[in-house]
Amino acid sequence: MISTLTLNPALDRTIRVKNLTFDDANRVLSEERFAAGKGIDVSRAVIELGGSTMAFGFVGGYAGMELEDRLRLAGVDTDFVRISSETRTNVVIRDVESNSITALNARGPHATHVEYEQLLKKLREHKFAPGFFVISGSAPPGVPTDVYCEVINIAKRNNLKAVLDADGELLKRGIEAGPFMIKPNSHELRRLLGYEVHGIDEVERAGQKVREMGVENVLVSMGKDGAVLVSADGSYFAKPPLVDAVSPIGAGDSLVAGFILGLDSGLSFCESLRLGVAAGAACALTPGTELCKYEDVYIIRSEVEITKLK
Repeated sequence: MISTLTLNPALDRTIRVKNLTFDDANRVLSEERFAAGKGIDVSRAVIELGGSTMAFGFVGGYAGMELEDRLRLAGVDTDFVRISSETRTNVVIRDVESNSITALNARGPHATHVEYEQLLKKLREHKFAPGFFVISGSAPPGVPTDVYCEVINIAKRNNLKAVLDADGELLKRGIEAGPFMIKPNSHELRRLLGYEVHGIDEVERAGQKVREMGVENVLVSMGKDGAVLVSADGSYFAKPPLVDAVSPIGAGDSLVAGFILGLDSGLSFCESLRLGVAAGAACALTPGTELCKYEDVYIIRSEVEITKLK
């Protein structure tokens, strides 16, 4: 079972236009709406790949109600805390002529101290099935920066393997609780360590340094160039095949979903990495905020190259 936490979820509106023109009316070719947020994206991808999942977090207002309904229709079980502020709505505009994407991401609603305590109480009292707890994304205003440290400790007390995908102070404070894994991209890794990291070998050495901070496993995503896994099982580099990428949005979350689902299904670290990288590459084939498709993942999976680094 893979549980996820998304403190700052969103409704994503993906709008397709042709020849986006400023200071003029633009005709919308199509529009789709998705429940979104990094943890929610992981849950959606897990369902697409045949796993089971439960999504936790904050939702509020009519947008929050729609978000919950969309997740349930997608097969995702939910147990959110309702807050008094409205769940944010993001807008993604895709120009089909130039194949460019413009994302307008809202800041998110404020969560009160009482609502924050309600979330912690819910997590402490929940009867978790054995498995993983993926903790992802930003925190809304009103939530303390040590929130992920608190949540990871709750997960560990429930014998869950905590996976953290965050940035900045949230990541630094979360690491203090010793998560099972973190999944930074190269920019987040630089901000965590305070220095530039270039190339596979430098990424691997940086991953080893993060393991010395108390993190069991480090999975670094590098976009179309693949991913590096540094773990007690060894260090690996996974390179995906070249694909006709449409949108990179959600690729990192699909990577996390595939990798953790592989581990949850009993696959080795190496084969879980292969599945995760295939899911990330498959996500890039879909427009806007759509995620990976099952058929694409399992076609690409056989073409992912794995190299043992150490």
